[in-house]
Amino acid sequence: MKIQSGYSASHLPGYWRGSTRSMGLAACMLLLAGNGNAASQAGHGAGSRRVERSSEVRSASMVEPGKDGKPSLAAPESPIAVACPSLNFEIFLRAFANSAEIQSAYSSTSSRRKYPYYWKHNTEPGDPMHPKWAADEDPSVGRVKYRYDPESKRFIWVGKSLKNGQHWRSVRADEKPVSFAQLPDFEIRRISNAQYDVHYGEGEVDTYELEAGCWRFSQHLDFEKIVFCRWPDQCRSCREWEGEGESRALCETVGAPD
Repeated sequence: MKIQSGYSASHLPGYWRGSTRSMGLAACMLLLAGNGNAASQAGHGAGSRRVERSSEVRSASMVEPGKDGKPSLAAPESPIAVACPSLNFEIFLRAFANSAEIQSAYSSTSSRRKYPYYWKHNTEPGDPMHPKWAADEDPSVGRVKYRYDPESKRFIWVGKSLKNGQHWRSVRADEKPVSFAQLPDFEIRRISNAQYDVHYGEGEVDTYELEAGCWRFSQHLDFEKIVFCRWPDQCRSCREWEGEGESRALCETVGAPD
């Protein structure tokens, strides 16, 4: 005796097996006699019920026989891990910039956005009475808005984040001429064996650190040159600068992060 789902009689509960043996030949004759009536009603719902049941079995792919012979739910499959693109940072960065899956897998859970303290608080740039920087945890900063274009072999700016599961290929395939911009100042700086900084735009730096056997996005820094002014004269002069005279010359000497 076979069950449609593939279980044999030995998988049935004990009382079913006992009653099946006791029925004997007479029960089998009754079953054969009833086949005609069952067949006559096949077009009145039985067939549709079989189709419905078969679709349920196909969709319930997690149903498996348990140790007691009864169906049980199997454990869900584990998500497929995303392989580290490369330990060579430049190769890693090209893959990271173009893949939403890699960005999700290789951004630190404690990624943060760092910015000048006075952007958030009513203080003056350079004032030693206050911190220079403020920082907030922000997991979204790993969704970078630059891409690597393999045709031109350079990084470009597209100004938008990748959607979940999206893989960017090239300007020709994914962007219109008006939807991207060149990044002439894009620069990858090696800070140590375990850290690289990526400078782009004007006052934006992304930091990647080596962690658990692969590179991971860890921080986005926003800044402007006045952050690095010398207190008090240069800082106050730059804050009041209107673009002329000695104030302008003084502000143009303000440094930037190394």
